[in-house]
Amino acid sequence: MWPFGSSNTIPNLGKNTEEINKELPPDLQGFFQQENPDKKHERIFTVSPQQLQVNKILEKHKNDPYDDEFNTYKRSQTIKQVAGINCAEIHNLLHECYKNWNWLQPDACIDETRKTSKCLDLQSEALKRLHYNDCYSVKQCKAIRYYVDHFFMKNFGPLGEEVNDDDKAENYNKDLDGVFYKLWK
Repeated sequence: MWPFGSSNTIPNLGKNTEEINKELPPDLQGFFQQENPDKKHERIFTVSPQQLQVNKILEKHKNDPYDDEFNTYKRSQTIKQVAGINCAEIHNLLHECYKNWNWLQPDACIDETRKTSKCLDLQSEALKRLHYNDCYSVKQCKAIRYYVDHFFMKNFGPLGEEVNDDDKAENYNKDLDGVFYKLWK
């Protein structure tokens, strides 16, 4: 019987992982402790402080009256659409590049394509990081959108000139983390 199961109790033996560890030879105990899936994967099931805060706020608003305007807003303003709106100017540069027949050249429009793609990725990840899908009012959703776009322009420039700079990306994430509790209070 393979003792490295993912649950604390192995059904056939009725033993938990601590009991199994005691029965193993000393040279295997260290390996068992290191590779024990109970300890190795326990952080997967722990809830982040941000998620706890979101859950706490959503619990307060769970009995709010139905708001048709808000529900329509949520359906029409998905993360993908919001990221597209926030990256519209950068996407327009790509459109202009193609419109001017520059795409016939060997390296045509590569920079614009990369900027657009990186902008969409960064914006989408930022909206997820700030729990945009969990917002409880139009005002809060718009505030999340504002901060994501504001910090993008602050860190990467209005047209995403520095989207490939890792230091700027780190500062962007710090700015987002700094505003999280302001948005979810």
